[in-house]
Amino acid sequence: MILEACISNLESLETSLSCGIQRVELCSALSLGGLSPSPSLVDEACQFPNLTVMCLIRPREGSFVYSGKERRQIFSEIEFYLERGAHGIVFGCLDNHGYIDIPLLREIRLRFPKPDFTFHRAFDSSIGDAVESAQILVDEGIPRLLSSGKSAQAIQGIDLLSQLNHRFSHQLSIMPGGGIRSATLPRFIEAGFYEFHSSGSPGTKETQPETALFPQEYLRADQHELLACLRLLKQAKKMDS
Repeated sequence: MILEACISNLESLETSLSCGIQRVELCSALSLGGLSPSPSLVDEACQFPNLTVMCLIRPREGSFVYSGKERRQIFSEIEFYLERGAHGIVFGCLDNHGYIDIPLLREIRLRFPKPDFTFHRAFDSSIGDAVESAQILVDEGIPRLLSSGKSAQAIQGIDLLSQLNHRFSHQLSIMPGGGIRSATLPRFIEAGFYEFHSSGSPGTKETQPETALFPQEYLRADQHELLACLRLLKQAKKMDS
């Protein structure tokens, strides 16, 4: 079992490392749903040999439908992060009709066949049948799906996630994400999941003063929350053994 920490700043990276986190998804602007991370954050994370670094590829906020110019930007970002030492990418794309953009996904896999790949919660925004969409990811060689089960929070979508996990567990790792915390993690462990995604940031939202020109949330990982999640996974491993 593994807990992947969603990290958008150096402080959260340091907190995650101090807790023993072994895999991170690096990003920025979590208040916008996450954008591509800063180069300095990637450089810092890639200094640790025992840490698996996944980089979110999302060049802008908004929809997951990308133009031709944006696609070239996406290819450049992927190459850039991999050259800096990232182990894999986190990406999702939809076509103009709201279905998974198979041609773009296929081109990325052809250009970058070796790095690890997580298809992110663009899956939850797609209008396609969840099982059919998951099968597309399998057919295109995607090893992992990050999803909240087409719900605002993963706990609300746990039935769909469990259905996908039962059907695709040997072909596609279903990683619940979206509000995963120590209070809800046991439900997902009991349901048979093995990978979990969390920012670990309950109660650590900071808002700039109302007088600030650009007020926005600043989310930080909480050490106690991450340690609580890791303890639950450790206990579950002992019970399995």
